[in-house]
Order: sequence, then structure tokens, then C-alpha cells
Amino acid sequence: RHAQRFQELSEEEACALSKTLLKISRAVSKAFGASALTIGVNDGPDAGQFVPHVHVHVVPRWRDDGGELIHAIFRRARRPESVNMEEVARRISSNIERRPARTLRFLDRMCMDTPCPRSGSGSWTSRAARGP
Repeated sequence: RHAQRFQELSEEEACALSKTLLKISRAVSKAFGASALTIGVNDGPDAGQFVPHVHVHVVPRWRDDGGELIHAIFRRARRPESVNMEEVARRISSNIERRPARTLRFLDRMCMDTPCPRSGSGSWTSRAARGP
């Protein structure tokens, strides 16, 4: 199915994309002997998306390869005068779509059912869906 933006993906499609990205990133690292990868999504024309469908850039990297850090995109970005990080966190948190426990268990089986490194319990899926 065609989707132009990442947020247009269903949860199942996003899980499938994540699983595929994991396989591809391992293959790229092995194939090119890369010591690291830069993985990125330009989600919308204002973010630099030129091809109008969801896709992920997987760029092999090596120490001192001359490539820029992903943070380089912020060097010339317009910045607000002041940023209240607590307000930023509140705005993001209030917009996280919460899922009922039954859906979380389904997603855990379907997707990345791995322990969450911070707590050692739960999974990435359920922690992300529940929010902070």
C-alpha cells in the first residue's frame, strides 16, 4: 500500500517496516564493513522528502568518514527565542495515542517484544504506546 508520510502507516505496517529496517541495517553493516549507520526518514517535503512515499535512508558510516552528523540539519535552522522543555514534553505527551492493554499485548506479540533497557520489564512497544 502506498503511504506518503510515516504517520499514515498503520501500526502493523510500522512494525513491518521496523523489522525490515533491522534486517537491512544488519545486512548493510556486514556488506560494507561499516562500524556504524546513520538511519533517517525525511517525513514530508519540509523535512527534505523528495520522493513521495515512506522510505528509510540507511547510510553506512566509518570513523572519520567526513560525513556530517545527523545534528548538522539544525545548524542553520530557525530557533525560537526561548524553549521551555517541560512545555515541549507536555505537548508531546498529551498527543501520544494511548492504547488499551489488550491492544498493547497484541502489539507486543506482533512487533518488537524485547525488554525495555531502562526498566528491564515491559517492551519498547508498550512503553512507547503508554507514554511517559
